[in-house]
Amino acid sequence: MVEQWMGHAPPYKGAYHNLRLEDMATEYEEYLHHLSITGPEKRTDRRIEDLHAKLGERDERIDNLEEQVQELQSKVESIDKFGRLLDSSGELEELKETIEESVERALLEKEE
Repeated sequence: MVEQWMGHAPPYKGAYHNLRLEDMATEYEEYLHHLSITGPEKRTDRRIEDLHAKLGERDERIDNLEEQVQELQSKVESIDKFGRLLDSSGELEELKETIEESVERALLEKEE
């Protein structure tokens, strides 16, 4: 009977499913949770509350990430300004050479 309520065709055109109305009501109550697309209101309400809580947590996380992005953008801008300042004064090339030499020396010392 439940299969028929779900839209499936009963076997043998329902010839062997002649249930009394009381039996059908009992079976319907037993399988109602499978037949309903929304479920009991308490379960649906609890699910909605859970989803609202998760959305709140995600909104908070997004806000924190947006703040971090702004901080990083500010730092990148400062680094770019510093790089342009060094580049314009010719010190950037000297700084690169000094760093490369220091790294090479450190690698050689490590190998020995």
